[in-house]
Amino acid sequence: MIYRHMRDKQNHAIDLIYRNIITINNVYGIICNSKSSRILFAIFLFALSYISRFFSLRVNLYH
Repeated sequence: MIYRHMRDKQNHAIDLIYRNIITINNVYGIICNSKSSRILFAIFLFALSYISRFFSLRVNLYH
């Protein structure tokens, strides 16, 4: 029960992060050229994978 609740919270957090990345990337893409935007997007994706790994560790702890 707790595990499922944590899973839902994790999915919601990741969903929010993805939406923020898309918004930030669009704004940044308008301001700067496409090359630097692509670099920023790659950095964000790397950060996202790191965050999701942290979340899964937390979920495993609760489980």
